[in-house]
Amino acid sequence: MPLLLAQEALSALAMAEQIGAHILWEGHLYYCLFVISYAWNRLEEASDWL
Repeated sequence: MPLLLAQEALSALAMAEQIGAHILWEGHLYYCLFVISYAWNRLEEASDWL
């Protein structure tokens, strides 16, 4: 489940970047990626999302 959530968040961020838009939920998506990375104990990766 966390892997699917991370993939969906990254996909949404990529789509926003592709169309050149900053979406309202962009910050929330980055926070979700941080929480997922932290939960997997990927601390270096987690710090990238902050």
